[in-house]
Amino acid sequence: MRTPGTLQELSSRTGGTTFTNQNDRDEGMRLALEALEDSKISYTLGFNVPANATPGLHEISLRTTRPGVKLRYRGSYQLDDVAPPRVGRHGR
Repeated sequence: MRTPGTLQELSSRTGGTTFTNQNDRDEGMRLALEALEDSKISYTLGFNVPANATPGLHEISLRTTRPGVKLRYRGSYQLDDVAPPRVGRHGR
């Protein structure tokens, strides 16, 4: 069993797709048209992390009730332990 390469691992973790070793012209054109079709319609969702969220890895889950829709998204996000910004006067 081959271990996934860097691009495959990155695309897997971010909800993307990787096309590798595609020397077949017809298959390459089919994949290129599929990628072009995918890029025609997309949504970007955002969210605010709750102030009391704990540092660490947090899962992300999306679902839809619309038939025929394929969702591709990253499965998690990493929240670092970051100190809140200091509020104060400038120039001191």
